[in-house]
Amino acid sequence: MSNARDAGAIPVTLKSPSALVLIAANVVPMAGVLFLGWNIGDVLLLYWGECVVTGLYTLLKIGVVARLRILLLGPFLLIHYGFFMLFCLGLILLTEHEVNKLVTGSYQPQDYAGLAWSLSPALVAFLASHGVSFRINFLGRREYLGRDTESLARELYRRAAPVMGMALLAGVIVSMFGRSGPLLLAVVAIKLAVDLAAHLGEHRRDPS
Repeated sequence: MSNARDAGAIPVTLKSPSALVLIAANVVPMAGVLFLGWNIGDVLLLYWGECVVTGLYTLLKIGVVARLRILLLGPFLLIHYGFFMLFCLGLILLTEHEVNKLVTGSYQPQDYAGLAWSLSPALVAFLASHGVSFRINFLGRREYLGRDTESLARELYRRAAPVMGMALLAGVIVSMFGRSGPLLLAVVAIKLAVDLAAHLGEHRRDPS
């Protein structure tokens, strides 16, 4: 138990592996904006996908803490969080529709299969980032000790809601100015800063 307490007392810093992987994962969307012509709709869908990934890893965390009770708690979280993500997806698609009309003068139906494929490297990067944090921090540093299912569920919404809120607000702002590369890069940079601050705060443990 003392080893677990000592490991948890060491805070995660910018030089920690999980923080470095998180930074690398957030750099991928920057490359998409700079070199692949991603627009705000693409970035919004990517961040929505990351929030889905966050939900899946939260289920894993709850499974570690709750063990067999995950069979009861898991479906409830899937339904509750699923409705939240569907609501966000509807807002994203509406934003994308308006941006599309603003840029092209008329709405052009999206090839969502092709879009999902083009976004897949960034989504895999986010999947890896959350996986590294889960393995190194939650399991390796034994952050599951003293945790309960309610706090893990609240933590999920505390991470997902600001990301979705910020991304949707950015979508409205970008739609007012059209397809703006510098503004999109600013959105991605702010997202990185928010993610990093949340990550460092989440894994800051009290040495006492």
